[in-house]
Amino acid sequence: MRKENSSKPSIARLVKKATRYNLNEYCYLRNLSVTSLYKGYISKKAAKILMRDGIKIK
Repeated sequence: MRKENSSKPSIARLVKKATRYNLNEYCYLRNLSVTSLYKGYISKKAAKILMRDGIKIK
């Protein structure tokens, strides 16, 4: 389900914008958990990898 009045973009949109991959492909390539990112949990490992790739998570 899509949030209509969301003030910040989803993690999937941020990944797609910064890379050419969708979230599933990106997580497979970077060895990250897709389900935890979908649920909103970002581990220290995932945060470090995302920041290294230029994806800013707040």
